[in-house]
Amino acid sequence: MKDYILNKHFILCGFLQKQAGPLRAWKRRWFSYEQNQNQLFYFRSPKDVAPLGRIRLSGATFTCPLNAESGTFHIQTPERTFILKVGTPGRSGSGLVIFR
Repeated sequence: MKDYILNKHFILCGFLQKQAGPLRAWKRRWFSYEQNQNQLFYFRSPKDVAPLGRIRLSGATFTCPLNAESGTFHIQTPERTFILKVGTPGRSGSGLVIFR
């Protein structure tokens, strides 16, 4: 992502699972919320320098489908729907945390 700038001051960050690919497999990703741009950036790990992608939250809607697995929620943007899940089976430290 060309417009991603290093040394951002993130308010929220942590691991979430993101459904991806043609098989809709769950991938564990490190998410960081950037308040000034109102975007969630996602990475393979917290040490990665460049994000794999981003979710623009301006104009997005959030839903928690009743029939979905516990902790699952959707972020609908004009471009696409992102399916995310809090918690990783067998791993601790999942979910977003607040820090400054």
